[in-house]
Amino acid sequence: IELFTDAQASWSTIWTPVVREAIPVGKPGLDRVMGGGVGVKELTVVGAPPNTGKTTVMCDFAAGFLQQCEPVIYITCEQSALLIMQKVISNIVRMIPTKWHELNNPAVIWQWVQYFASNAAPLFIKQFPSGRATIHDIEAYVLAVQARTQRKIKCVLVDYADLLRPAFAQQERRHQLQEIYTDLRALAVDMNLAVVTATQTNRESVGQERINLDKLAEDFGKAGIADIIMFLCQTELEQANNRGRIFFAKNRNQRKFIEVGFNMLYELSRLEEDERMMGPGAAEAQAEQVMNTMQRFIPSAAHG
Repeated sequence: IELFTDAQASWSTIWTPVVREAIPVGKPGLDRVMGGGVGVKELTVVGAPPNTGKTTVMCDFAAGFLQQCEPVIYITCEQSALLIMQKVISNIVRMIPTKWHELNNPAVIWQWVQYFASNAAPLFIKQFPSGRATIHDIEAYVLAVQARTQRKIKCVLVDYADLLRPAFAQQERRHQLQEIYTDLRALAVDMNLAVVTATQTNRESVGQERINLDKLAEDFGKAGIADIIMFLCQTELEQANNRGRIFFAKNRNQRKFIEVGFNMLYELSRLEEDERMMGPGAAEAQAEQVMNTMQRFIPSAAHG
């Protein structure tokens, strides 16, 4: 009420549209459901059963942000920083890492690395040991990167939040997770970031056609903290055919209970919105067809 000094000011304040800043992930269907992309000052959570593709989704989002010319910080608490870099590069250049060696041309690989270090779309990958890093460590790293590069970072991916350590000691696991997720969302708000993380669902969600909020592992309190919660759903038949669906169980200020279907190209750490069925090994079969896409990554000297 203290903001309303007079009638005109009250009218202007109340009816000024609130513009949500969103960063596209590069998937038209997903971006449309999310209202343009993941929101700045928001926490987006990707949930999935064990070993179904949480990191695939995270790396695909990272590649999408990079191709929108948004600098990206990727925090990994499970897989190595080198492996994450290989996954993101594979996603963008659409070549399986095992095929890289067949090129027998270090200049090509170096060109890819330079692409990620360029001023257009730098990628920063920081590896922390599981259970050792806190939100304060992530905040310090973001500030250090911004100071070093003199660029504003708006995209931070944490793979994944359940492997972080709470800043203050908590006896019960659910209290630890509530503190971690609350602090992660506070990080997004305070530093004006779009924060995306992954979480694991419980055993009952394996093979289910649709995963709901009650399948969040260990702590249901995550549901009240996050702005968007999407689940990667796969039946046994879909798993056999490298198919999956992202189901929006929570979508603050946007429509929820919507599904977007994908081909899961695990070899490329890539999702493709395509209604055609793809079986295992499809990505490798397509490798020769997408070689032309890579020409812009290959320096002219390499052609000689």
